[in-house]
Amino acid sequence: MRMLRQACKDNGLLGKGVLKDMKRFLPILLTICMCFGLSGCVENKDIAGKEQVEALREAAKEYRSGRYLIMNAETNILEQVFSFMYNEDGTQTFLYEIEQNGAYYAEYSDGKSFYRGSPESFEILDESSPEYQAYTEKEPHPYSDAQLLFYINNYISSSETGSDDNGNTLYYYTYDTEKISEALGVEVTEFATSYAFDANGGFIYFRQYNVADGVIANYDISIVEENALTEIANPFVSE
Repeated sequence: MRMLRQACKDNGLLGKGVLKDMKRFLPILLTICMCFGLSGCVENKDIAGKEQVEALREAAKEYRSGRYLIMNAETNILEQVFSFMYNEDGTQTFLYEIEQNGAYYAEYSDGKSFYRGSPESFEILDESSPEYQAYTEKEPHPYSDAQLLFYINNYISSSETGSDDNGNTLYYYTYDTEKISEALGVEVTEFATSYAFDANGGFIYFRQYNVADGVIANYDISIVEENALTEIANPFVSE
């Protein structure tokens, strides 16, 4: 992401207007996380890959650190990276970076200070701001709590097993769009996900495809450096 950030800077693509537009994009995934993260499974359906998927999500909730790589499945371009780790005092440090259409935007918190914007144009928010963000082990950022790996058992209308071009096992889930539309307050006409596992049962990637209010979103999410991060640099502070 640092290379992407430098490219944006060199081409003069970090104007406040562009960043303002990008900030509108950020709440979309987070809204889904917040709406469904606390839903629970009222009905526990017997679906394809249920045990593997649920075990993966439970394991991800226990990660002490890691990076989620969010790639545009249409272009194969890495557009977002979410990094997190827990500190000794129980607070959470996170960095959420997004690069779209040549512009870079980030949000960073060390559990105390909250930064957002680009390194050239940013703001620091404190607890007095309604937009301030800070998280802890007891109340973690939704992205670090496996919510990016979308799965609501009782919202799934159908499931099937398949494979991708690399021979990975895929579990496909098609969701009830009426339920999702009602929860989000937008018209969702398509919503499907798939989980890919290798021959040894190792998680490879998660894919989500949805159409909401006529806008198509299609992205892959993978996890790297789980339980391996010891530091997350603040992009808003000069090294």
